[in-house]
Amino acid sequence: MFKFFRKIRFDLMEKNKTGKYLKYAIGEIVLVVIGILIALQINNWNEERKDRIELDNYLIKIADNIDQDSKTLNRLQVRRDSVFIKAKRSAKLLMEQDFTNFETMIGGVRCFYEFSFSANKSGYQALKNSQFLGRIKNPLVDSLLTKYYARVESIEKSENSYNTFIEKMEVELNSTIDYTPMFEFIQSREYPDEHEIDFENQEWIKRNQEELMPFLKSNAFKSAVFRTALQNDNYHRLIQTGTALTKEIREGVNIN
Repeated sequence: MFKFFRKIRFDLMEKNKTGKYLKYAIGEIVLVVIGILIALQINNWNEERKDRIELDNYLIKIADNIDQDSKTLNRLQVRRDSVFIKAKRSAKLLMEQDFTNFETMIGGVRCFYEFSFSANKSGYQALKNSQFLGRIKNPLVDSLLTKYYARVESIEKSENSYNTFIEKMEVELNSTIDYTPMFEFIQSREYPDEHEIDFENQEWIKRNQEELMPFLKSNAFKSAVFRTALQNDNYHRLIQTGTALTKEIREGVNIN
């Protein structure tokens, strides 16, 4: 093609058609510039497509992580709900100073179970370490992403505070009363049945009510029960935020 254009220029110069030659030369320059601009635009489109695919891959990884988080949270939620219900019942009896309903009161020992949720942040950390964190075009995904991991951080701090408090109560109990009967009880119920436990039929409980009563009347037990009954439940909100985020991600990605 270049030989073709060169031949035309030579023909015009040989025939002393300078005006036409200049017009042709300018036209040729314009065509070259247009060609360069088109090539640059195509290159930009290709780069944008590669960036979009790479960003989508980060987001899909995050969605997969959140799916794993949700499964963990749902298991923890069942346990937390059970502990919360027992703590509320025990707290009510403690406020009324009613120690006659022993089988309900003893349910408060579940407050000494610690909770620990650790989110899978590998996808989010990879996105933060990349150049794409500030380039999410979907404002809802961007907002939900920030909200989700802010709530993860809040839950982790709350659980660390709660677990530290419960550990302090355990230390206080060990220093003031014989903790052995209650320790044996907790160990025996480490994996409680899904249904409500009928403590009245627990022969071990009947035999050790007298030994367990100082535990139930201790300030440490009361503090643990009240703290658990007032503990905020952020699992539900985190699950809801995660569900909305993964739905928005998977509807928006287009890898091809």
